[in-house]
Formats: sequence, structure tokens, C-alpha cells
Amino acid sequence: MRIFGWIILAVSVVSFLSISGDIAPFLDYPSLIWIAVILTGGLLTSFPPRLINAAIGNALSSKNDCDPEQTAQHVVVLGRAYQLGWGAGLVGFLIGLVAMVQNQDDPDAIGVAIAVSLLVVIYGALLSELVFASLQCSLLSKMVSPDSHSDSTRNQSAIWKAAAVVFLVLNLFFISMNSQSDVSEETLDFLLESSESDFAD
Repeated sequence: MRIFGWIILAVSVVSFLSISGDIAPFLDYPSLIWIAVILTGGLLTSFPPRLINAAIGNALSSKNDCDPEQTAQHVVVLGRAYQLGWGAGLVGFLIGLVAMVQNQDDPDAIGVAIAVSLLVVIYGALLSELVFASLQCSLLSKMVSPDSHSDSTRNQSAIWKAAAVVFLVLNLFFISMNSQSDVSEETLDFLLESSESDFAD
């Protein structure tokens, strides 16, 4: 039944992304590599590889072969992975925001930077919410007395992160509008100069 749930999630994501008719615009390999590198590095600096593998294996298993203390450690590992997924997405977004500020004079470059920045956040959100949050809930359901307080704290943290993403997207919108207005002013000045020269002739 759990495998069926994973299939539903994967099909739903792919189907939604392919609504436009082509899924290629949603694929950005540097962004995927960035998320994978930050996630792997963050986990390896936080936990030993054996504990990481055990946590993932226990979460994917239908049986609970670990004692409650080990399962609690595995929950912490997946909670850290959840945080790293969101963190990598938000940091990648900020990097793209810096690229947009540096290329305000080039509207084409701003469009590319916006797309890449949003894709990084999408990858981080999908990985954190659909993968690591699901695996963490799977482990919590196996515990005799799961710590509901830590789970609610994680959910509150997710709400704040989502609010931060909305705030950053609004900043992106205003930056894009500002650059377009600058281009429009330059075009208007050019047209006025052209009309004045024609009138003088």
C-alpha cells in the first residue's frame, strides 16, 4: 500500500508539471545538483553514514526492526534532511536573486534567473514535503509514543518557510517590474529623441 502511495505522488507531480505540454522547462540540472550536494553534505556533517542509511531503510520498511530509541534517532535524521531540503532551496533562491540584481539591465537574463530561482525552491519543497516529511511520518507511526510536539514544531517551521518563499517571490515580481519600467523609460526617451530630431529636420 505504501508503494502505491509513492506511485500516486510521483504520477501526480509529473502530470502537473507536464500540463504545459513539455516537462523540459521544469528540468534544471545545476539546480538538481545543488540540492543533492547541499543535502548530502549537510547530512554527512550531521550524522554518520551508517545512521543515515539505517534511517532511510527503517522508514521504507513495512516492519519496525529497531527499538524506540533507534527509531527516535532515525526521526531526527529525516527531520534534518527535511530542513536541509528547504534550506538548499531558499539559499539557491537567494543566489538567483543576487544574479537578477546584477543583471537588471538585461531583461532576458532576469527572466532566466527568475526561472532558475523558482525551480530550486520547487525542488527543495518537493523533496522536503513529499519525500522526507512522508518518511518521517512513517517512522513516527512506528513509535510506541511519538513526540507529537516535535512534529507540530516542524509543521510550524514549514509554514514560516512557505511564508518566506511567498515574500521572496513578491520581491522577485517587484524587481522584474522595476526592470521592465526602466526599459520602458529608455524606449520612451529614444522615441522622444527620434521625434524631436524628425521635427527639427
